[in-house]
Amino acid sequence: MTVASRCLIVTSSKTNNTQGMAAMTTYVIIDIQTKAQVGKVYTERKRASAQANRPDMKYGAIRYVVKSIYADEAN
Repeated sequence: MTVASRCLIVTSSKTNNTQGMAAMTTYVIIDIQTKAQVGKVYTERKRASAQANRPDMKYGAIRYVVKSIYADEAN
């Protein structure tokens, strides 16, 4: 039997120049009036955008934005 090679698929990544490895991108929702993080950390931009749009619709204006945070920036 032969062992099949495995591949890793990363949808959102940024290359870490010091080690040459891909780092996952995370997303947070920011309240632009208070500059505070709202809610949890998301790994998919689509989910973060949907969660930011939900309170925007209740508020009636754009108050929440999605900010991407790279793993090498978090440390």
